[in-house]
Amino acid sequence: MAAGPIRKAVDKSVRAAVADGRLDSERHAAPIAMLRSMADYLDVPSADTPSFRYVTPASFLAYCDRLGLAPDLNAAKAKARADGEAEAPKGGSMDTMRGKFRAYEGGKSA
Repeated sequence: MAAGPIRKAVDKSVRAAVADGRLDSERHAAPIAMLRSMADYLDVPSADTPSFRYVTPASFLAYCDRLGLAPDLNAAKAKARADGEAEAPKGGSMDTMRGKFRAYEGGKSA
């Protein structure tokens, strides 16, 4: 089976993490293998692998984060502020949706 785009990206991230010392390919062999299996499943979901039926993009990204393969978005924001870049304005659709949900939870109308 040819590697799909997610698996290729995982392999690239693992190589970079091993090269800069964030991962040890021998010590972390099992978690790396699991991450690759998850990537393969997300590339081509199959009913033949029931143990992976709960693998979602969110759980996959959480696993990447646990291995130190996810970018530190807070560090990126801090660097952008230090470089003088403007932050994205707040109040986008997610903020609006959260506010409406909070209002709904409290029995108030939005």
